[in-house]
Amino acid sequence: MTLGDSGPDRSIPVGKSFYLASNVPESVVFVRPVVVRVQTSIIVPHHADSCDKTLQYLKLPTKKKLEEAPTGRTNSEALWSGEEPIYVGPAWKRGELKDKQDIKLLIEGEDKFFETGAQYCLYQFHITRKVDVDDQFEKRARECAQHDGAALTKCIEKIIADVPTEARGTVRAALTKAQAALKTRRAAGPAILAVLEAFGGPGKNVVTPEQFPPVMDRDLPFSKALLALLVGHNALRPQIEMKATVAKTGSDGTKKLVRVVEQYTLDASVKVNGVGLSLDDKKIVVYESPTSSKGPQKELSPITTEQLLLPDSTISLYELLRWTRGEVKLGSAYVSASDLAKSWEKLSKPDYVPSSQELKDLKAVSARMHQLSDAVWRAFQAYNAAKSPVGGADIVYAALGEWLVAHVADCDGVASQPFAPGASLCGKGLGWPAYVPAHDGGPLGELYTRIDELVAALDVLAANPLTVRTAVENVTVVQTLRYQVLFTQKSWIFTYVTPTVGYANIFKDGGTVGYFAVQLHLFPNEINEPQWVNGHDDWRRAFALELGAGFGGKFGPDDRYDGPGDLPILFAGLAFHPFAYTSLSGGIAIFDRRSSLIVGEDPKLDAALYLGANVQINVPALIGGMFATPSSTATN
Repeated sequence: MTLGDSGPDRSIPVGKSFYLASNVPESVVFVRPVVVRVQTSIIVPHHADSCDKTLQYLKLPTKKKLEEAPTGRTNSEALWSGEEPIYVGPAWKRGELKDKQDIKLLIEGEDKFFETGAQYCLYQFHITRKVDVDDQFEKRARECAQHDGAALTKCIEKIIADVPTEARGTVRAALTKAQAALKTRRAAGPAILAVLEAFGGPGKNVVTPEQFPPVMDRDLPFSKALLALLVGHNALRPQIEMKATVAKTGSDGTKKLVRVVEQYTLDASVKVNGVGLSLDDKKIVVYESPTSSKGPQKELSPITTEQLLLPDSTISLYELLRWTRGEVKLGSAYVSASDLAKSWEKLSKPDYVPSSQELKDLKAVSARMHQLSDAVWRAFQAYNAAKSPVGGADIVYAALGEWLVAHVADCDGVASQPFAPGASLCGKGLGWPAYVPAHDGGPLGELYTRIDELVAALDVLAANPLTVRTAVENVTVVQTLRYQVLFTQKSWIFTYVTPTVGYANIFKDGGTVGYFAVQLHLFPNEINEPQWVNGHDDWRRAFALELGAGFGGKFGPDDRYDGPGDLPILFAGLAFHPFAYTSLSGGIAIFDRRSSLIVGEDPKLDAALYLGANVQINVPALIGGMFATPSSTATN
């Protein structure tokens, strides 16, 4: 059944489930139909003659009650106050505001709620959402972020004063959450650029290619680390040999044989005493001479420094070398820190929000700097702890730490110091590699910490957008419809009028008389609903007016009592249904009475109390109820 502006497109079925269809505007986010039974009997009047007046009496339900009311038949206290029976239909909810939408709600057949002759009001309640957008709010909120303390509080209150009253709580919560993020966002961008500029500025590289001689002695720190990595990656073959060496003690200069570990190429063609790198830092060449390229040598192919991962790390020796050259790994490429700073220059602007690709790059650089920081910190720790010979992974890190200290931790004799962006480094414009690294600190830690702070701040701002979207929700009612379950001759005979048969004891000299009666109910007494199946609601039909007539002729002492005139004995009383399909009744019996048996005596009209017991004989309605078809309704 489609419910339009002019009402339903067909009669409303009763006792049969149906879909209630309608079209809701784009501003509607919640729909719920409610049926109120406003008049339960054609005899008992109701307090309002229209559904509009009924709703004025009930008042609009609150948004919370409308959303939480149980589906199905319930009492009106679920939406209002009182005990009036209502039927609450299923709810429809919209996730987000869209265009107009067609909806269908299933109304289940409630034959115990819809009664013949009763009148109902159908309300379709809407919750509408109106959204107002203020694009100036974000700009003003960012200006607030320039303040602290009382000035910040005053700035926030000034903004909130311009927000609609009903939205102030939501706006205040979003703004409060965003304030710290705004301040972080404002500070993080310039700090990131300061680190990158110090890292990759002209003349600020730690190690230039020219600082590596063509051949490096295997006992030099970098060479020791490189050879240990090559052995760990099975690129060289260690071999134990006996070597004559001058004794450290004694003045005789005697020589002793000692066992030493020598390194050879896998084909044993070169005994490794020196190593060298190509100018691009990738290719590795081993030499038999510790200082000269003359003599046996071999390029270790295909292994390169890109494949030599530091122990327990994702950082390769090549990436460590590029870091000392002032370059950052971004994806599979290496970008100079100065170039990266130029491309990220927009980050220093308080109002700039990175694109999705810039955000992805920020996270990638942060991840690499974090892992690189862990590797460098481990190198310095291993070097400082290497007071005695070390082996395994520690020999790699200890050697790297020894090499890095020579370039990073000292600056022409000036003591190293904690990192601070913008500080004068050694007085000669050297970059941040001249500062002592510290775990979760130092230049590397400063870079990834600031990036992480920026990303976290952007996430907070995304979750609490500073553009005010004031959403005001109101409960409205549409398509008020009053209708009545059709009342026909059949429904009168089989619903409000119930035929019975029983016996009545007349309190006048004694006497029992069989009688037929009809019981008139103020409320529907459906024959296919046994008494008390509806609980306390059935008190309405527990009593009825009884009108009856006796059968069987005369009664009483010597049959001196008979019906008045040519009529049978008449009964008028009140009936009560203690059990299904039965009743007890009492009232007045009207009859003619003779005082003697003298022929010709005129009888006198008399009356007496009676008490009756009877059963319903509404067999046609009982059979019809078993095969009942849904009723229909008339609307107005």
